[in-house]
Amino acid sequence: MIDGMEEGYRTLDWIINKSEQGLYLVVADEKMQKEIVETYRCRAVEIYDCKQHPGGYSFRKLEEWVVSLPKTRTFMVVHFHLAVQDKESRKRLNFSRDMLERLGKNLIFFVTPYGDDRLAAGAYDFYSFVKLRVIFHEKIDEKEEEFLYMADESTEENEWEAEELKSKMAETYVLVEEGKDKKKKACYHESEGLLLRAREIREKILGPEHLELAEIDSELAEVYESRGKYQVALEYFGKAYKAFLFSFGIEHPSTKAIYENMQRTYFALNPEGDFKQWMEKKNML
Repeated sequence: MIDGMEEGYRTLDWIINKSEQGLYLVVADEKMQKEIVETYRCRAVEIYDCKQHPGGYSFRKLEEWVVSLPKTRTFMVVHFHLAVQDKESRKRLNFSRDMLERLGKNLIFFVTPYGDDRLAAGAYDFYSFVKLRVIFHEKIDEKEEEFLYMADESTEENEWEAEELKSKMAETYVLVEEGKDKKKKACYHESEGLLLRAREIREKILGPEHLELAEIDSELAEVYESRGKYQVALEYFGKAYKAFLFSFGIEHPSTKAIYENMQRTYFALNPEGDFKQWMEKKNML
């Protein structure tokens, strides 16, 4: 593991100029990822931005991209945490020595500090193929920094140790999956309880406006909609929509999907209402 800004850049230079092949992981917040991309954009690397190409991870797509550029030795996949947000995408994060040797390239995946923790909890086998993990420290997002180092700043309000924080975050993934399962079985009251518990934990760790709450808000909205609690459902759809709109933009499939769900719920509550006017009043257009 390599820590620090200068060491991080030196390591990336070494990977690009000296390494023959391998899988590497860079942990940096989104601002830092943007800076790194600008630094290396004009060099002998190819860059794939998961923010500009929404969709879950697929080795087939990765292989097609790499094979289409035979003269390139190093490939950077930035904002990779966005491609492995759901459980199925993380399940597809499967490598083997043969697969990597067949590609014969340097693959550098970029994730945020929080994305790193989520991968560690849901796709730990991935790390067995990582040759080197490079951490850029200085520009970590305030909320993610709080998540990673809260134990070093012990207060009366929160005395969890860092490892317990990670354990708590892992617990939320289990709670969310259980909540989804209960929702599919129409056990809405149980689903609501599980999802609210997961949301409470994540909000305490990450803060009230973190993107990771959007997944839970969307699930909760569907639960409340199924129970006929349309007003509450609209509130949670609205929270999720704002988070995705801010992070991904209006054209992202997740943003569009929540918009459509919110529109459906609005008309269930207000059959003769003006949805666009309501959206404008809520500052969501």
